[in-house]
This record gives sequence, structure tokens and C-alpha cells, in this order.
Amino acid sequence: LDTIVFDMDGVIIDSEPAWRKADASLLKSHGAVFNDELFDSLLGKSMVESSKIMMEWFGITADANEWAKERVRLVKGAYEEVKFVTGFEMFYSKVSGKYKTCVATSSPPEIVDVVGRTLGLFELFEGNVFSASMVNNASKPDPALFLYAAKKLKSKPSTCLVVEDAPNGVLAARNAKMKCVAITTSVSREKLAGADLIVDSFGEINLALL
Repeated sequence: LDTIVFDMDGVIIDSEPAWRKADASLLKSHGAVFNDELFDSLLGKSMVESSKIMMEWFGITADANEWAKERVRLVKGAYEEVKFVTGFEMFYSKVSGKYKTCVATSSPPEIVDVVGRTLGLFELFEGNVFSASMVNNASKPDPALFLYAAKKLKSKPSTCLVVEDAPNGVLAARNAKMKCVAITTSVSREKLAGADLIVDSFGEINLALL
């Protein structure tokens, strides 16, 4: 392994509560009730794709692009206060300089920019922050984003390790022929089956074992 590809939401930053709150608020305004099963199905999807899933789930007729914009508007303020996931900074300090690193996220550029300003994400990863918008918003488990990240870093998929928190992300890593560590920050271990290693925290990741 010479490259580590980090998902952003739920892996690097603790943003899941913000999304739950924003989506619950939006659905409530349409007479629908947010639930965990729906939340799991949205993880790893692009904004437009996840918006389509939400609308279809509740039989809501609306423009997916406009729905996605409203979700971003609702959640954007909460991202000003997001923090790194516990243990990430220590783990990153150990791998930075030893491995090529990058971020590959399904979040839209507007959200990535907020995280960039709030937590210095672009500086931390030396500009190697890639979003689904760079691959025509292809949603995980489509491997397009991970393959794009590998290409930008001039790495072979076989030498890449993906750190994910979502079932769709794990599948995307497998489809890209990359190794995958899944961290249980968002869903249970059972839903992350298929990863090469499943951990509850960054402190449990043993790169030598992988």
C-alpha cells in the first residue's frame, strides 16, 4: 500500500448529526418522517442521487436538483461547526508523509469548501480533495470517484486503501479493486461486511496487518 483515500463525512468529520437534522427538517415540511433506514440508503450517494432516493421513498414529486440545493442550504450552516472525528488527527499524523493521501467525497463542492475553510482540509491534504462533481456526480458504489483519485495521485488501484463508513463506499472500494477499512461511525459492523477490516475507531487500524 502506498496511498490512503479517505471518505469525508463520517470518516474525517463528524457531520452525520448535521445531515440527519437538515433532512429531518426538510421532510417534516413535506409531512414525512425521517428514519434510520432511509439514512443508511443515502450514505455515499451524490446530492442529486440521494435526493431522488428521498423523494421516491415518500412519493414526493419535486425537482431533484432543487431538492438537493435546499438540503445543502439547510445543512451548510451546521458545517461551520463540524469537528474532526475522534482519532483522525492522530492517525493522519502517523501516515502523512509515509503514504500519499487524499479525500474522495460525495458531498457537493459548496460543502467541501465550508469544511476547507473551517478545518483547513485543502492545506492538510495539499489540495488533494476530490468530490463526486469531478466524475459527473457518479454515486458510490460506482468506483469512478476512487479511480479518479488514484489517477490524480498517480497510484495503482491495487496499492490504494480506502477508509469508509458507509456500505455503498465499501462496495465502491471493492469495485475499484482497492483495499478497504470500514469504520463504524455511521452504521453497524453488519452493514459494513465486505471491507478488509472493520474497526470502531482509528486507533484500531493496523496498516502493517493490511
